[in-house]
Amino acid sequence: MIVTESAKEIIGAIAAAIDLFSALPYVWGIFYGKTRPHSFSWLIWATSMAIALSAQIAGGGGAGTWALAMGVATTSFVFFLSLKLGERRGSRFDWICLLTALLAIPLWAATNDPTWAVLLVTFIDLAGYAPTYRKSWNHPDQELALMWGLAALKFILGIIALQHYSIVTWLYPGMIATANTVLVILLITRRRALKISV
Repeated sequence: MIVTESAKEIIGAIAAAIDLFSALPYVWGIFYGKTRPHSFSWLIWATSMAIALSAQIAGGGGAGTWALAMGVATTSFVFFLSLKLGERRGSRFDWICLLTALLAIPLWAATNDPTWAVLLVTFIDLAGYAPTYRKSWNHPDQELALMWGLAALKFILGIIALQHYSIVTWLYPGMIATANTVLVILLITRRRALKISV
């Protein structure tokens, strides 16, 4: 099935709207103490997502970039909230993940190649999940599974809305959709194991 350009624009707009509206309950949960985002993860994600967005635009992603652009805004906002209302303490493992991610950024700048940029930021973003996975294993009640599931859906729709398909445009959202799905499964199975209802 071929998706027309106008359909891609509609799908891209829906994906961006999903990002915005899925962030609202998460932000509400932060303000009311039900959700405690890990600041290390959100800093890594905001940084890598901004780089991936730049690479997607350079790769001709078109309407498929809209979800990622909204994601940069909402992720940055959650990061700033996490500094005051989230989990700021980091284990040695969390610090290693953060430093690895931050050290990879100059490597991308040195390559000046969007393919390398996407490969590196995908690795950076996936490293950013480690502190949240660790926290979610111990405290599955502190994350909103619905938000992560909607984020996976947003990235899948963003892939469908892409105007041009290449490793530069689809790899990052594809891997992040997978990582979000894994997080949802982790949260649901841990809540069941610990008999937590959220």
